[in-house]
Amino acid sequence: MRQTPVWRRLEIVAEMNEAVRLLILSGLRQRHPRAASEELRRRMADILLGSKLAARAYGPLRPERESAPRLCPSRSLSPSPSHASSSVWESRTSSAAPSPA
Repeated sequence: MRQTPVWRRLEIVAEMNEAVRLLILSGLRQRHPRAASEELRRRMADILLGSKLAARAYGPLRPERESAPRLCPSRSLSPSPSHASSSVWESRTSSAAPSPA
């Protein structure tokens, strides 16, 4: 690698950067299948720049639409039982898991 010309080393770095960006976008598409390309780019900025700098540069990240179905309902960001009223929490969990016999 030491004998590789500088132009080629820079080219390799650029190719690696592009590969990383494609991997980030692929992961974001899996986690947010209904997100528009604009939202995906904004989320990628959070990953690459950090959320504070990305928010300053591109504005706040808008929350996902509530109507979008989640791929893993068990991993949803619903409040924990200690922070939610018991009736709301029970209604969420009782339909997802069978009651013990």
